[in-house]
Amino acid sequence: MVVMKIRRTYKHLQRYRQILSVLIRYGLAEGLERLHLDFAQDILSKPIGEEVMGLSYEERVRTALAELGPTFIKLGQILSVRPDLVGVKLSQELKSLQADVPSDDFEYVKATIEEELGREITELFTEFDPEPLASASIGQTHRATLPGGRQVVVKVRHKGIEPKVQVDLEILLDLAELLERNVEESRNYRPRDFVEQFRQALLREMDFRHEMRNLEQFRTLFEEQAEVRIPEPIVTHSARKVLSMEFFDGVHASDLDGIRALGGDPVEVALRGGHLYLKMVFVYGRFHADPHPGNILVLPGGTIGLLDFGTVGRLTDELREDLEDLIIALAQRQGERATDIIVRVGTPPRDLDVGMLRTELMDLTGYYVTKALSEIDVGQLLTEVMDLIQRHHIVLPPAISMLIKVLITLEGTGRALSPEFNLAELLEPYKTQVILRRLSPERQMKKMQRLYRDLERAAQVVPTGLVDIVAQLRKGDFRVQLEHQGLQELGLELRYSANCLTLGILTAALFLGSTVLLSAKVPPLVFGQSLFGLLGYVLAVLFGVRLLWAVRHLGLAGWKR
Repeated sequence: MVVMKIRRTYKHLQRYRQILSVLIRYGLAEGLERLHLDFAQDILSKPIGEEVMGLSYEERVRTALAELGPTFIKLGQILSVRPDLVGVKLSQELKSLQADVPSDDFEYVKATIEEELGREITELFTEFDPEPLASASIGQTHRATLPGGRQVVVKVRHKGIEPKVQVDLEILLDLAELLERNVEESRNYRPRDFVEQFRQALLREMDFRHEMRNLEQFRTLFEEQAEVRIPEPIVTHSARKVLSMEFFDGVHASDLDGIRALGGDPVEVALRGGHLYLKMVFVYGRFHADPHPGNILVLPGGTIGLLDFGTVGRLTDELREDLEDLIIALAQRQGERATDIIVRVGTPPRDLDVGMLRTELMDLTGYYVTKALSEIDVGQLLTEVMDLIQRHHIVLPPAISMLIKVLITLEGTGRALSPEFNLAELLEPYKTQVILRRLSPERQMKKMQRLYRDLERAAQVVPTGLVDIVAQLRKGDFRVQLEHQGLQELGLELRYSANCLTLGILTAALFLGSTVLLSAKVPPLVFGQSLFGLLGYVLAVLFGVRLLWAVRHLGLAGWKR
């Protein structure tokens, strides 16, 4: 494996040097010497470019990512919804990261369409505009007309992008591994896992069939709601590198005069859009991940059309409940409860000062106690919470971090349409829906089913473990291995105390596991009770007696001293 990585590194040497040169020029290579990149020592010694000295750190990061090409542009766009990783200020700067990618010539577009769809372009479309509507990091879009006269948009993947992306992803994975291995403070952020998640997301987005499926799913969710429209994908005219979808003739949500010209009311559009996104989150558990005005069209009559479903967010039932608990806690100014939820849901560092986090959150939410609901800016509140989370180095699950960023963006988009737009007021009725859904028989049935599955797994695993423990005890070779990090020099008595603690944990685990077995009546049964549960109780009692003796012995030793 190491040999393969070395070969891969030198295979991509030119691209490595190009990436490092850009980072050096923009003053973003601080700490790279800790990665021991021997092949790039001459690059790392170069000075920062004078042309970027007047730019802020956030502007330099955005500009460098844009210069490095599609993979890094997408990386920046992913980081723009992860303020828990990069901070609120940088995530906001990365929101404006746009690809300045030259469009491919029409001959390539034509050849790609015909190769992917297996037919001549003149058979597939009666009209096809050779001039692209737009050219983004992964593909470019063209207007076209189907044989029946229907207007469509055709997205075609850029030429030669796949091998370039693969090389960049391999380099990013290598750098993430080096970072995790050599920079201790980076390990809490799990850079290797993050890059792997990014790799999977980017490869999915490059396969346009995934976006086609997202369009189909969201159209199904909203098919009976006339106030919102999702483009219909043209399945017969779509493939891995080509996506054809319904064309919407409307104006962007930032064009207030255009909205009025189409017969719409910006205030009504803001309210409709807010309810639309909250319904996605709290009812369907899946959401459009980028509600900026460029992806929201207002159609004649004020109907909302959503564009760009390359990336969508999905929430499991557990994550949705965690998010609901967090938002409700923040809305009700319960800083202590919000702290507990954040620590439970996120990945905190080992040295997290929970008391300080709780104090800061209570101070933050306390500021809103005297404010009326209509005065609460949810976007600002969530922005400050995310800044607090990042300062304490807590990493949130990607779906929750993405959704919080979506809510922040949604508040900003709504305020641009209507200064009176208030997300806190729109959230209020969903609190009641959340409570009713959790008390519903269907929800309770799901919880019972999940509990049954957990007990079933425990019934399969715990008896085997108890049998192994009993077998080891009978042979006299039962051992508990404990690693004393930094305690070796503190003497026998401290190690003896740690062993007592371990025995106490093991006793408690045996007692709880036996309780589960007895309550579930896991066979074989003796007098109607689980044999393994009874055996576990006996072992727990024996271990408990041994623990009391050890604690008493330790106490007497301390008294004599």
